[in-house]
Amino acid sequence: MRWKGLATALIIGLSLSGCSAFVPSWNAQPTPIEIDNENDSPDVNESEPETEPEPVPVEPETDPEPEQTEEEPEPVERSEVNVEVVSAMVYTDEGQLEVIAQVFDVVEDGGECSLKLLAGDFSTEATVMANRSSNYTQCAPIDIPLSGLPGGTAVVSVSYLSDSYEGESEPVSVVIP
Repeated sequence: MRWKGLATALIIGLSLSGCSAFVPSWNAQPTPIEIDNENDSPDVNESEPETEPEPVPVEPETDPEPEQTEEEPEPVERSEVNVEVVSAMVYTDEGQLEVIAQVFDVVEDGGECSLKLLAGDFSTEATVMANRSSNYTQCAPIDIPLSGLPGGTAVVSVSYLSDSYEGESEPVSVVIP
């Protein structure tokens, strides 16, 4: 039993002393190695004093900035289209004015329909997206709350604008209670 204890202590001791070969010593300094290259210089293992490199003078940038030329965007050529107000109805029970318009001879998504309403000195605008239909493009119903509109006769018109087309309807009168 004594031999087992002694053998265990010996194995543990050797194991722990071997670990120091694998664990770095953070304060260790490299050992200088002397190399004889048939050079009788006495300063073989001496390090030269470090010298800082001379600062290089920095010249200010003289690269002129390229001149910014304002290029006007090319005007987009859009085809003229017919826009017609199909319905301009006042729904007092719902408290809104509803305007529906169509763009003939165009079948596309992505355009915008803008409503302009004029009533004396009062004016307002509203914009909705347009949607394709079977053989025309329809402006989604444009709803304006009656509470924000003055009573009397108003004139509405709808304009259409897309990447390829533009147009405006004839003005239509509507009576607002």
